[in-house]
Amino acid sequence: MLGSLVISALGKRLHFMIALSERETFLMVNMFFYLIKRWRISTARFLELDSKYSIMRLLRIGYETYHLTGEEGIAEDIEEYIREQGGCL
Repeated sequence: MLGSLVISALGKRLHFMIALSERETFLMVNMFFYLIKRWRISTARFLELDSKYSIMRLLRIGYETYHLTGEEGIAEDIEEYIREQGGCL
């Protein structure tokens, strides 16, 4: 069910998530919705940011650290990373 939620929410862009563990998928889906709400942006805008800054890849690579971190801490890390790359939200 979680895989279906990801695909229906994000479309083909995140089809790689099916191969991830259930816990990794949960973290990524949870952060997807959390960041959209926190940043007050649309799904389309999030996908643009993900395309430019590889947000979901960052979450996947950092899973071992992030699964022990709260949503706010993860969001702050991602925001700092985007600023370091010259971006703004």
